[in-house]
Amino acid sequence: MAATADVPMINHPGHEIPPGVLAIVTVDDTTDGYYTEILHPLAGVTTRSWFTVPFYYCLPLVIGNQTGFVFRSTRDFDATWAGGDAPATIMWIDDDLPRKQDVTTQFNHGIISIQNQFWIRTAPGISVMTIQPPNAYIHGLVAMTGVVETDNIRRDFTLNLRITTPGIVVSVRKGDFLSGLVPIRRHETEGYALRLASEVVEASALAGEREEAGRLSTERTVRDYLPAYGRPGPGRRYARGEHTTGEMYVDHQRTIPRPRA
Repeated sequence: MAATADVPMINHPGHEIPPGVLAIVTVDDTTDGYYTEILHPLAGVTTRSWFTVPFYYCLPLVIGNQTGFVFRSTRDFDATWAGGDAPATIMWIDDDLPRKQDVTTQFNHGIISIQNQFWIRTAPGISVMTIQPPNAYIHGLVAMTGVVETDNIRRDFTLNLRITTPGIVVSVRKGDFLSGLVPIRRHETEGYALRLASEVVEASALAGEREEAGRLSTERTVRDYLPAYGRPGPGRRYARGEHTTGEMYVDHQRTIPRPRA
C-alpha cells in the first residue's frame, strides 16, 4: 500500500507519544511481540548475581544497576567466531522452541544480531541509545552502542553483539541480559565542552572546592579506614548525600523507584 500524506502516523501533530513513555508497536493488535518477556525496566533492580556485599556500599554502582532498560534473550545458544570478517557461527541448544527473537550473523565480523517482533517509539526529540547492560556481562560478548531516533524511525532495529575473541565459545541463555537501552534527548551531549574549572568559576569557589576535596580525602583514608581490609571502608557520606560542612546534596538520588504498573 502506498503511503499518503493524509494518513496519520505516530508523532504527527495530535498523535505524539507522551513524554516519559517507550511505546511498543507490534505488527498488529493480535500480538504483543513478546515485549513483556524481552524488554524490562531496570528501575528498582539493585542486584547483580556476581555482586558481593561490598559492591552494594557503592551507591554509583547501585544506581547504575537501575538505569535504563534491558533486552533479555528468549533463547539458548552458543556461538563462536573464526576472526576477521568471518561471520559468527550459532549453535542452537533450543532450536525447537518458538522463535520469539531472530538471531542472525549477516553483518559478519563476529557480530550477532538480535531482531525482536516489535519496535519502540518515543516522544518527539527523544532517541534511544543501546549500551552494554549495566554491570551485567556475558563472557566473550559485548553489546555494541548505537543511537536510534525512535521518535522518527517507523520500524524495528537490531541489537548487535560482538564476540570479542576469535576461537572462544560464548554461551547465551534464556533470560540473559543482551543489551541495555537508555532514552536520551537528542543533541543533549553535543554542547558540552572540556574546560578547566579555573576558566569558568571564580577563584574563591575553586579554592573552596579543593579544600572540601582535601577534607574528604582525609576522611576516607583516616576516619573510614578499616585495617582488617587494608583499604578505605564505607563511610557512606556520599550515600547520605552530605558534604563535610553538613550541607546536603541537591536532588540526591539514592534509588530509582520501580515503574508503576
